[in-house]
Amino acid sequence: MRTRLGIALVALVVGSGAGVARGQEEPAPLSADLTLQGREVVTRYDVTSAFTEAFRKRLSGGLTSRVLIETLLLGPDGRPMLAQVRTCELRLDVWDDLIYARILDTNRVSRRTYQLIDDALRACGVVETVMGEADALEYRRGYKVQVTVSLNPVSEELLERTREFTSNPRGTTGGRPRAFFGAVARLFRSEEDVRGTTFVFLSGPIARPSAGGEP
Repeated sequence: MRTRLGIALVALVVGSGAGVARGQEEPAPLSADLTLQGREVVTRYDVTSAFTEAFRKRLSGGLTSRVLIETLLLGPDGRPMLAQVRTCELRLDVWDDLIYARILDTNRVSRRTYQLIDDALRACGVVETVMGEADALEYRRGYKVQVTVSLNPVSEELLERTREFTSNPRGTTGGRPRAFFGAVARLFRSEEDVRGTTFVFLSGPIARPSAGGEP
């Protein structure tokens, strides 16, 4: 099931594809790895460098700040193989001087409170996520992880549909997967001017993760 989800996601995200965000001449380098947890592929990386001074000032001023992190696993030919999405909502309570963080991954919601802004930003920007089933990876090497970070997307529709997708990625409620994925496809093809400040990161080539014993 996760493999099918990954393939469906690829079709949706490829609309926003391997392009470079505004203000970037080329993707920033990304240190990422791929490992196996059972039969699932997991990637880990850190994109906290995307949190600009302007973003930090907004957060420290008490305004709710949002982050959309889209992850693609690219094959050796540059074709997206698997995809995942994370959304973060961060808010500083200026009276209690605490940062409230709500981080939404597929089928998982984390709500925590932090005393330091840097700790809240690390909780959002240091990512460990299941990409999908290892059977989807047909090549031995040459994979790359591409990450697009959008700071404070200005489209509320973008945020709401992303929340709905990550809370119910398979569209099982009411037998509506086709219509649901169509709505998410429109979401990911949104123009850059509703994405806020965006940054793209790209890793170097990575070998297919192995459970051991594979040459």
